[in-house]
Amino acid sequence: MRGFTFPYLLLAPDYIESSSGVQVIHQLCHMINEQGGKAWMVNCRVNPEWNTPVINSDDWKSIQNSGQPWIAIYPEIISGNPLSAPVCVRYMLNREGVIMNNRIHEGPDDLFFWYRNEFAEKAVDPQILGIESFDLQLFCDDNPEKDLNILYLNRVPESVVDFSRLPADIKILSMENPLPLKELAVVLKRTRVFYSYESSGTCAMAILCGSPVVALTAPGYEKYANTHETLRDNGGAGFCWENTPEAIDAERQNLWKMREYFLVRRARSQQQFENFVTLTQEKAEQRAAQDKRHALSDWLYKRQLPVPAEEVQSPSSLPLLRMLIAVQPGSEADRTSTLNALLPQLDQVTGCAVLLATPQETCHVSDDRVFQIRSDVWLNEINCHLEQNVYDWIYVVPAGCQFTAESLRLLAEALHSRTGCAFVYADEGLSDNEGKIHPHFKPAF
Repeated sequence: MRGFTFPYLLLAPDYIESSSGVQVIHQLCHMINEQGGKAWMVNCRVNPEWNTPVINSDDWKSIQNSGQPWIAIYPEIISGNPLSAPVCVRYMLNREGVIMNNRIHEGPDDLFFWYRNEFAEKAVDPQILGIESFDLQLFCDDNPEKDLNILYLNRVPESVVDFSRLPADIKILSMENPLPLKELAVVLKRTRVFYSYESSGTCAMAILCGSPVVALTAPGYEKYANTHETLRDNGGAGFCWENTPEAIDAERQNLWKMREYFLVRRARSQQQFENFVTLTQEKAEQRAAQDKRHALSDWLYKRQLPVPAEEVQSPSSLPLLRMLIAVQPGSEADRTSTLNALLPQLDQVTGCAVLLATPQETCHVSDDRVFQIRSDVWLNEINCHLEQNVYDWIYVVPAGCQFTAESLRLLAEALHSRTGCAFVYADEGLSDNEGKIHPHFKPAF
């Protein structure tokens, strides 16, 4: 697995034990943090036993001001990009629109990961991230006494239930009053047959606890139902498609396959998680490179300015320039930075040279176009040279100043065409502590 460079923010509902989908996305945050990354949940209650911190204002400002992209992870119930994230990941814990009747409105560069293959529908070669979150020690078939028939209701209303097809002693397990996981396990271990009109992780829990599931369909609510397609991953073990004693008894013999399925899935999920990290980090890396290419500083330093042949001045006709770098004590790194920006451009302007006004005796710059003068007497020395017409213009900048590509040639040609000028100054771009450049326009002189 590649390393973590870019952080994650996950937007999800409050953690609740009654929703396996919610548990999965919270667990994804936990896995990222436990395996060396940085991830936060956004504006929700979390499981205090997991490593799923809620982002605070300081962390949010730090991410925003870092100058680096970050990654938002949205479940399929989230539309658009509410966090305005540079990189968006869609984690499809169900098919689009099934839970919230919403459209995702994804961007063209969004990454998609699916919890199960059937949620990918028509996607070609879908990326699967099947995080396994079931507690196999809690949900197990260790109670031989089965005395309950259970009907599970969540998104399907009781008003559409055909009770004539169900046992007379049916008990309703409703998500209007969800049970804590430990209490739910007690009920499921007593369940003889589990009836459900919808696909849910609770069906798998019932099978783990020793109860076959009878898959029903309610008119008008077909999109919620268990189907052969929704159960493709585990082969449909434990599910009955006919509500008959014979079908239920036959399927009771296959209940053990569900546990085997989860054990295999648990081993596979780590590989899928590592693939998830690789793909999302690479996407953020690409966005960082794109942002750099589009940045003002990168454009300025790399720009090339084609000049029509008729406008190119003869090198001998251009004014003679001296670039004076004023170096303060302790600013050797700034001196080197400015020199590195200037030296490649000296060949574009004949007779251009650099003067280093430094407080040190020697500077050790191995370039015959760079001359050192003492900073305490540089004004006198410059005046002397100007009186002798050694050069036409002197450009004074502090150490640390950067020059855009071809700026010396543009400056020399501009001065050549403006012979009446005696003093010239330019607008600037000032760099802040994060390296961002802000325009600084000078007032009229």
